[in-house]
Amino acid sequence: MIVKCTTPPVLKEDYGDFIYIYDDSTIFVPQGTKLLYLSATSWSNHGDIIYEIGEAATVTVNGVNYNYTIGETWEDLIGRHTELSGVEIMKTEYYNEVVTMDEPISPKIQYGISQEA
Repeated sequence: MIVKCTTPPVLKEDYGDFIYIYDDSTIFVPQGTKLLYLSATSWSNHGDIIYEIGEAATVTVNGVNYNYTIGETWEDLIGRHTELSGVEIMKTEYYNEVVTMDEPISPKIQYGISQEA
């Protein structure tokens, strides 16, 4: 989920604690706002999945680590790492589905390379 608000939105009580947020979910917040989200009601319970756009991160694909910036897409990363060009990158832990090039990279998901590519 990408949240573009620099001030954490107030959630209605009937949304509870993001009842539909799963363990592998990722919440991307604007640069410079992570601490605001971590201290906001309802948002603060999900500190382990809140990432600030622009934060440095590492993603592992088939045992190889790649550095990227939170908010980047797979297209951005593949553009810098030609060894990933032409392969299908899969979400492996829960989904076994191919990522889309415009999809933000999630630090919470395990990735691999499709054997069918």
